[in-house]
Amino acid sequence: MIQFELLTPRKTFLADEREMIIVPGVEGDMGILQGHSQLVSRLRPGMVVAHASVKNNERRSFFVQGGFVEVNPDRVSILAEDIADLNETLPAAVDAQIEACKNEKEREWLLALQEIIKNPPYPLD
Repeated sequence: MIQFELLTPRKTFLADEREMIIVPGVEGDMGILQGHSQLVSRLRPGMVVAHASVKNNERRSFFVQGGFVEVNPDRVSILAEDIADLNETLPAAVDAQIEACKNEKEREWLLALQEIIKNPPYPLD
């Protein structure tokens, strides 16, 4: 197991042990297991999947709006600009927020979130 932190400057979304984490690096998705080589990478907007157990298909999925990941052999930390918990986000609520949104940057975030919900690169539970 590997210690995992997922946070924004305002909130910690997840901080516990995970078996595997998949992150959206700028050059492609990366799967991270315990013992991974050290690295720091920028993240593109995309889906983070935090597997508690790959064998039992126990996972939580999040949408991140860019940020950074730091990987050490026993720890992964993600600091993102903004995060949505895909296990709790309702598509209809996102659609309504897009309709009401006046801020262009926030609208781009919501449209990207809507696309991930409709066409996730990994299964959502």
